[in-house]
Amino acid sequence: MSRDDIFGSILANESIHQTILGNFFVAQEENQWFGENRSKYYAFHEPSVEISEPQVSLWDFLNKNELTEYLKIRKKSEIRKYLKSLQMNKYFPKGTARIIFVELMLSVTKFCKRCNYNLEKSGALLSQFYLTQILTTSSSDRSTEKVYTYFKELALAHTLPDFPPKSAKIFSQQETKQNMEFFCKIYL
Repeated sequence: MSRDDIFGSILANESIHQTILGNFFVAQEENQWFGENRSKYYAFHEPSVEISEPQVSLWDFLNKNELTEYLKIRKKSEIRKYLKSLQMNKYFPKGTARIIFVELMLSVTKFCKRCNYNLEKSGALLSQFYLTQILTTSSSDRSTEKVYTYFKELALAHTLPDFPPKSAKIFSQQETKQNMEFFCKIYL
């Protein structure tokens, strides 16, 4: 649909006083070449992404075997290549968002190795950052306060052993403090 067609559809409805949003949607024709409908681009449309409540998440980013192989990789370029090749789910970022995600996970991986975290702790921290990144990119109205609160609740779920199955003692209080400081430094 050309720019003139878009403005023409808006002008046609300009003098009509109504609140039916359907008359004001910007729509494109069905694409003949690809056989897919790329219509209805809305300014207010956001993809619906399920955000789970904060709970223990050891293997949300990678499963145990994949994480074992991933942590054996030493070169940054190989880690980047591995992260770029992941096809996790339909919400996995593309384009610039993927580059940012790859660099984020690379930084978290380096942090895990620097702190000598075992497989379980590395999986938990990588999963916490992964879930927080999904939360952040799932909507345009995520404030830093909401993101911080979500990550903090995830961190507490991995520190406090009192509320299974939603929590377990994986990190000590000192490690959780260290993780939170790292999160604030790199993410906020």
